Amino acid sequence: MRNQDVEICPKVQKHLEKLKNESAACIPIFSGEQKIEVRHMYGEQFAVDLENGTCDYRRWELTGIPCSHVISCCGWKGTDPKVYVYEYYKKSAYMRAYEPVMNPINGPIG
Repeated sequence: MRNQDVEICPKVQKHLEKLKNESAACIPIFSGEQKIEVRHMYGEQFAVDLENGTCDYRRWELTGIPCSHVISCCGWKGTDPKVYVYEYYKKSAYMRAYEPVMNPINGPIG
């Protein structure tokens, strides 16, 4: 990961790209402040609150990765969805966890 020139983990980035394609079926409608109503082309409707980090779909809160509804709001507002990915998926968190050298230990004798 140290040699990667990425902001978030590659698997999460790949998943975000897939969700960007799915977000094309979502229509964000501004409701005031940071709250946005998102209508899915198949009839579903969800409320997204970017300020508090919530979506009624709940996948964002459960996984830490913005769902297609949040990504559609980002496209509408002109912000990068990576901003809304939880910190523990970012390279900085990974480096804090794994940067210290872990020295090998001896096994049992005999």
